[in-house]
Amino acid sequence: MIQALLMVGHSNAGKSPLGALMQTALSGPQCRYYHLDFGAELRRVTAQPGYGGLAAFERDYVASVMNGRLLDNAHLPIAGKIVADFLAKSAFVNQSDVLILNGFPRNVSQADFAASTGLAVKTVIYLACPAAVACARKQRAEKGLGFEDRSKRPDQALEIFQRKIDSFEQETLPLIDYYRQKKSLVIKIDVRESTSPEEMLRAIPEFSPGR
Repeated sequence: MIQALLMVGHSNAGKSPLGALMQTALSGPQCRYYHLDFGAELRRVTAQPGYGGLAAFERDYVASVMNGRLLDNAHLPIAGKIVADFLAKSAFVNQSDVLILNGFPRNVSQADFAASTGLAVKTVIYLACPAAVACARKQRAEKGLGFEDRSKRPDQALEIFQRKIDSFEQETLPLIDYYRQKKSLVIKIDVRESTSPEEMLRAIPEFSPGR
């Protein structure tokens, strides 16, 4: 069983900067937090042959879904391989460490698959960021005013962004009720255009430094 924390929110809501901050700010000698940015891992798969131990046909499939679409059920084992590879490279300790999931699972089918592989999502951090705010944050990031560098990412086209927005509303948002029904703790953080990762972290008292 792998203790996990899932971040849920629109593209550009701030999941990646928050995950990176949590990894550095919350890790200690007794418990380490490891941020798995699933989108970043997918981009590495397409850029580095052999990354994640995927076969050529699996890399080709990953490349085909980098335009804002989700892994379909038939290809969910790819996600399992990526997660397993990340954990192995991180020297993750099941008995004490926490995996921060960012970008996977993104719908109920993926959540069921994740549970079948031993990922136990005990906490969900919901970055409540309306689509218009997510778009404004995207525009700030493109001008170098945001909280992460997205300049070299191939998935920043407006068409792909809109596809991600639609996918979140239709497929990812239901995960909130899914995990509530599983008795997971759901923490909602309201995100504004200028909300920083540090502000988000301070809104999570259960995980604040010095807890």
